[in-house]
Amino acid sequence: MSPPRPIPPAAVVLAKMASVAVTAVTAVAALAATATAATAAWWWPPRGGRAGSRWSSVASMDRGGRLVGIYTAPGPGAAMQGRSRARVIEGRGLAGDRYAAGTGTYSGWSGSGRAVTLIAREAVRALVDEGQVTLAEHETRRNLVTEGIDLPALIGRTFRVGDVVFYGARPCPPCGYLERLLDRPGVWRALRERGGLRADVVCGGVVELGATVVALPAS
Repeated sequence: MSPPRPIPPAAVVLAKMASVAVTAVTAVAALAATATAATAAWWWPPRGGRAGSRWSSVASMDRGGRLVGIYTAPGPGAAMQGRSRARVIEGRGLAGDRYAAGTGTYSGWSGSGRAVTLIAREAVRALVDEGQVTLAEHETRRNLVTEGIDLPALIGRTFRVGDVVFYGARPCPPCGYLERLLDRPGVWRALRERGGLRADVVCGGVVELGATVVALPAS
């Protein structure tokens, strides 16, 4: 049996070059994954931090948000009252609110989405930061204030606030009525692109401050 033939030097060099190439590709892939994670963490608005009225809907829908404000008014034009929790009635709205009682300013109008209104805290902060108008969250006259979730992305979808299930019916643009009620020129224009969301109540229950707000899987 003849002894094995020696490997040509050129073949050894090529093998080493291939090994180095594989190592380099692996390192680049690891760096890319790290950079992606770092970018996602930077892009997500920090809790309680400033943010625009819109951001990455993918990140917000995955992570969900939280409920940071609950407001009801007993009648049309009445002052909004802050609450730490509220009972939500299926097909009607928040107990004690004018729209659940059918006495709201627009209760007699046709169309869905008259049970509950929502607005994003980020939207209110943005218009104040931009100096367009001074406006507190309760002055928007929306029932629920959220943080950390893209409300426009919930239009046409069911979503959950705590154990209560809502359906995002349509946008909730401002109206001249709100500006006249507050006697504050500029409110309508400031909220025109970020008035929030109108929703129907699919399954009632109780909502509390701090409750998680998440989109439900599309059926």
